[in-house]
Amino acid sequence: MQIRGERNKSKKRATADSKRVRIAKRIGAFALAAVLVFGVGALIFAGQTQKITLNVYNWGEYISDGSDETLDTNEAFEEYYYEKLSNGLEVYLMKKTEYKKTYGTLAVNFGSLDTCFIPPFKKEFVEVPIGTAHFMEHEMFEGKDNISMRFAEIGAEINAFTTFDRTVYNFNTLNNVDSCVKLLLELVQTKKYSNESINKERKNIVQEIQMYENMPQTVHYAECLKSMYTASNVRYEIAGTIESIEKINKKALDLCYDAFYHPSNMCLVIVGNIDYQKIMNLIKQDQENKTFREFVIIKRQYPNESCEINKKKFIMNYELQIPKIALNLK
Repeated sequence: MQIRGERNKSKKRATADSKRVRIAKRIGAFALAAVLVFGVGALIFAGQTQKITLNVYNWGEYISDGSDETLDTNEAFEEYYYEKLSNGLEVYLMKKTEYKKTYGTLAVNFGSLDTCFIPPFKKEFVEVPIGTAHFMEHEMFEGKDNISMRFAEIGAEINAFTTFDRTVYNFNTLNNVDSCVKLLLELVQTKKYSNESINKERKNIVQEIQMYENMPQTVHYAECLKSMYTASNVRYEIAGTIESIEKINKKALDLCYDAFYHPSNMCLVIVGNIDYQKIMNLIKQDQENKTFREFVIIKRQYPNESCEINKKKFIMNYELQIPKIALNLK
């Protein structure tokens, strides 16, 4: 019985080790994503491709069950290549030989909270309606020879989403990686929307907002934010309101595009079984063939949010089989 017990214990330990390695790798990927999106690598000099090792070993220890077993450090490292191009675009490439698909993401440091800012080469703050960042995300697909279909024709999927602090465009593909990278850069770094496309898309976004208003989980989350915050735009849906959407026009979109859709405010990430040098050269060539305005730091302004809670208790009548409850901390 003692031997059998030791074997069982050994099996459990091996399983736990294996599990922690897998979790550590996942956390390492998420940690890398956080580094990429927020641009921590900006401390590295422009024009130099850097090979960086991300140590996720400590992450694995942190989530361990407290036992003395440790991870195999050789399995707890991730490597990626980073370069900040001369136009400010930050590029991160991670080679994953075990991946069948390649994933590409181009993130813009511009989200639903960014409604008050000073445009490039101006001195005064301007304000745009709530939901402008999300509206811009939709409009970036307009006037580009049905760019979504062009992705589909080469076997790739393209998607986008907007959060409070960023707008993200991403693709995944089994092949034609070079073409996908070029299309992704074309999608985000050119604007071809028109008054006609804006008016047409406005109706679609209104329908999207109405759809969210009929989703209990979304309504519940939105009401939690409204109950906590008194001034921050976090109170509002990322897509905006039906009233704010009506105020968005080409002038507002142009202000935002010119201010935020600059390479220096973007981060490009490619992950997959790739030739990093080939991809890096392709990206550099693409950027060298484009002209961008001079780099300027865009000053943003946000409402002063107090520590007070807007509503300490809120009850909403909604026909649900299972009631929803939330305890929020500010």
